[in-house]
Amino acid sequence: MTLKQQLNSLSKSALIAVIADIYGRYGDIDDLIETHVESLAGRESRGDNETSADPLARVLQRQIAQLTNADDFIGYHGAYDFSCRLQSLLLDIEALAEHDHVQALERLEQLLNSQDNLLNYVDDSDGEVSGALRDGVDLWLKIAADLRQIQPDAREWVSEVLCFFDHNDYGCFDNIIRHSRFLLSEQELKKLAWRFETDAKKAMGDKRIAGYKHKAAHACIGLHGVAEALDDMALYEKGTLITSPKPNTLQLEQMVEFALEIDEWERAEYWLQQSQWQDDQKRHTSLHNRLLELQGNIEQLKQNLLQAYQDSPSEYTLMAYWEFASAKEKRTLAKQVRTVTGTLPDGQGAIGMLLIIEAFEEAEQYLVDHYAELAGTWYTTLLNWLEQFETAGCKLAIVICYRLLLVDLLDRGKSQAYHHGARYFHKLLALDSSINDYQGLDRAQDFVHQIQQKHWRKRSFWAEANYPNKPIQ
Repeated sequence: MTLKQQLNSLSKSALIAVIADIYGRYGDIDDLIETHVESLAGRESRGDNETSADPLARVLQRQIAQLTNADDFIGYHGAYDFSCRLQSLLLDIEALAEHDHVQALERLEQLLNSQDNLLNYVDDSDGEVSGALRDGVDLWLKIAADLRQIQPDAREWVSEVLCFFDHNDYGCFDNIIRHSRFLLSEQELKKLAWRFETDAKKAMGDKRIAGYKHKAAHACIGLHGVAEALDDMALYEKGTLITSPKPNTLQLEQMVEFALEIDEWERAEYWLQQSQWQDDQKRHTSLHNRLLELQGNIEQLKQNLLQAYQDSPSEYTLMAYWEFASAKEKRTLAKQVRTVTGTLPDGQGAIGMLLIIEAFEEAEQYLVDHYAELAGTWYTTLLNWLEQFETAGCKLAIVICYRLLLVDLLDRGKSQAYHHGARYFHKLLALDSSINDYQGLDRAQDFVHQIQQKHWRKRSFWAEANYPNKPIQ
């Protein structure tokens, strides 16, 4: 029976008891309950089956006010939950827009215009909250475009967009112009481009301001935004060259990437030919290879990638070439890889390279020979190795990967991950019967005795594993 069927079978009083028990535990759940209850109450009071936007809009207005006017600082660990509440509000605003575009925009603007309050009281180190606000900008553009279709003159849309653009201290509104192609017409965007270009040139010519010219830079950001909205390479180049007649390699990279994005390959090639790249060959090579791939010049691309590998053999350079190499080319290079991995100082890289060429037995032997040196290998790397060794059926390599995962977890005392550790532990016990030769490594029980002696105090782990924390005498 599904949850919906179970709920249908409950009495009204039982449903009320369930909601009453849930309410008051979590703020975001309370918000959802209040939203739905008030909206449904509004429908029933009118005695119709139409959903009214008014009750939902009032609830949203109150929720946003509570959220944006809070004085308590939200630390790093609470930022994600806070961003989820913002995303929940965006979903409710999107639902409101299905019935009332005007009120949906008003509520969304109430939220977006509070970005200063929101970000001043949140540790947004991971960018979750600002990311939610950027999603809000895209939603604003969507609702505004829908409203304009219905009421073309409802607002001065260019001015509305510029208002967000000019009040963007935290960068949350970076996409307001570049994503505006469905709201603003091509003519309006071109007028904006002319305005930004004029403002930038005027600011650059202002001799009263020495050093960094903020107004010119701001106008050029706007010019870049219009260029992206229109897929206009010439405008994008202007947005760079007005303030930087001789762009540095970071600026060149941005122009080349935009050219590649809109298939302006000749312009990409032109900017890749600039002398500034002499001091940044790595970045230049990466961009040039992307251009070759888009142009379909695979042979030249392979030559470049093979040369990069031969100049600096690594897992990264090998993978880049391997993606395009023919079966014959792979067989030829695989012989070199088997030779070079024995001389690499990077054990993780050596194993990664052997796995790329599917030399699973050699990779397994490398793990056995260098087991002690691989302690502390990042767990995502170990999980990647584990998946490939399990597919290849390399039992001893699988055991080593599980041991490295378990030892690292216990050494770091990550109690929240002990359930994973218990799973690794029992995998090792189960695998023991299938290993005939540990090739000098400790057998399973000897390994277990070692971690018992070292980590017997981590009783929560042993409880999770349902295994004694000390050897049975």
